[in-house]
Amino acid sequence: MISKAVDYFQTIMQTLGKLEKHWDKLPEKEKDQIKQTLSGLKSIAFKKILEKVKYKKIQFDKLSLEIINLKQNRELSYEQLLSLLKQIIENSKKKEQKKIIDYCRILIYELLANMNIEGIEAHRKAVEIDSDYIDAWNDLGTACTLIGEYEEGLIAFKKVLETNSEDKELWYNLGLIYDNIEDYNEAIKCFKKALEIDPNNRAIWNNISKTFEKMGNFKEARKAYLNSLESNTSDNP
Repeated sequence: MISKAVDYFQTIMQTLGKLEKHWDKLPEKEKDQIKQTLSGLKSIAFKKILEKVKYKKIQFDKLSLEIINLKQNRELSYEQLLSLLKQIIENSKKKEQKKIIDYCRILIYELLANMNIEGIEAHRKAVEIDSDYIDAWNDLGTACTLIGEYEEGLIAFKKVLETNSEDKELWYNLGLIYDNIEDYNEAIKCFKKALEIDPNNRAIWNNISKTFEKMGNFKEARKAYLNSLESNTSDNP
């Protein structure tokens, strides 16, 4: 039954993906038929959640997308829905259906919010459901850094690094974590990686200066500080 639901959900999402590009060009009669068909789908717990999700360029007025009931007219629990989403995401990865994956990732956070799971716990749950959800890994790394969970933040940012090594903010954040756990050599390496992308960033030069100072290397600290004074970009990484 679960596998049928997965296929059913994917079919609907594929249809929505096609409609995104052509909805405005469809005759009004055809639009009405589509609305009537979709609004007639049997409702389950997805109803309230999916009403909140705005799909790009699709204006179905008050239409809410609904999915079939898997338990004989009983609504699934949020945990079961998350499990279903996980299966849909894994299936979609095999078929390289990026649009469906993107929709499901939105729904992960919608479901978690309805379970009163937010903030860092939501990010942890999101990457547990989809280990390739890079935005969630990045948000997890940022949240961990803010509360001093540096080891977990390091793991999260390294996961992001696997797919994006040209992000100066990512290297900067890694540098901050290494600096906080007193691995100053690694901190300097990360800050310098960020400088390769943005060589005139004042915030990065300032942090290099402070890190060298902590290492007792006052010559390099002074040099970095002078570079920060000559930098012409903002204090933000």
